[in-house]
Amino acid sequence: MTRHSILILAAILSSLCVAQQPKVTNAKLVARSAAAGLEQEINAIMKADAGPAWAGYSVPVVPGERHICCFDFNKLKHDPGCCGGCNLENESAGQLIGKSGDCQQLEAPKTFFVLLRTSNHQVGKAKAFSVDCGLDADGLTLYWLGEARSAESIALLEKLIGRFQNSGDEEITQEAISAIALHSDPAADAALDRLVARDQPAEVRQHAAFWLGTSRGHHGFEVLQQLVRGNESEDTMEQFVFAISESNDPEAQPELIRLARQDARSEVREKALFWLAQRAGRKVGSVITDAVEKDPDTDVKKKAVFALTQMPNDEGVPLLIEVARNNRNPVVRKEAIFWLGQSGDSRALDYIESILAK
Repeated sequence: MTRHSILILAAILSSLCVAQQPKVTNAKLVARSAAAGLEQEINAIMKADAGPAWAGYSVPVVPGERHICCFDFNKLKHDPGCCGGCNLENESAGQLIGKSGDCQQLEAPKTFFVLLRTSNHQVGKAKAFSVDCGLDADGLTLYWLGEARSAESIALLEKLIGRFQNSGDEEITQEAISAIALHSDPAADAALDRLVARDQPAEVRQHAAFWLGTSRGHHGFEVLQQLVRGNESEDTMEQFVFAISESNDPEAQPELIRLARQDARSEVREKALFWLAQRAGRKVGSVITDAVEKDPDTDVKKKAVFALTQMPNDEGVPLLIEVARNNRNPVVRKEAIFWLGQSGDSRALDYIESILAK
């Protein structure tokens, strides 16, 4: 290998190493290593530094396009570019987990960052960030540990969730659950399964269920499928149905259709109809209109009428007009006319005008 080739290779390797670190400003960056054990290293940092400080590391991320950053981009002390950023000490900045929007990348990142805020020798927060999210440490020290082992990260985060629950700050607990769900390690499935179990608080179960649906593929769907068939409070069941609607698993939509048509619980049928309308539009119009026509519960019929209003691109308007014209239940016809009036669609207004002209 020539000297020129060696220099090129060194430059490539150097750029790859830089890519494994967050784009951080206004920080005292201290390099450490998690090679001897992640929790052991975090404990060593907290013993030596009472904080406040941050400790961070990278781990492999589940496949998919994800931009993990903050809502509050305007209070940054630097220009983060197209991908946005976070001031780590800004309490008002909410977490954003979605698509990267205007940020164009050659390929989806293979890793994401977990940052732990330490103070008074304890971890008080755990946050996840994508590699494209610029970070402002607001003058604090950031101990950077490099790449950590996923199983150790998941175990640490699950332990922290148990502590965070005692703080009474639900958002802190939710952020740690989100961080677990983003790991591309099967240990994350097992951790979320434990967090959604009946012995957990309702808000923990509901948030874990959401991430089982959005990030954990067929395993997550199967867990949710079993959960939704059990006996739960109405609020928790609503979250389970919603989580199924968020799943990209091929079996998720058929399961929603089954719930909408066959489930014995009216509240489950109602929620399944609503989320079918949100997600599938015209493809499931017949399922919703069948519920309007055939469901034995008038309240479910009314919720099915409302579900028609949630279909994208006003696809539900002709179906609402059909219900208003021909449904045998006067309560259902009245409900359809009400939502037609709310739609502002010209077809709906023409139909209402035709009624008034009679």
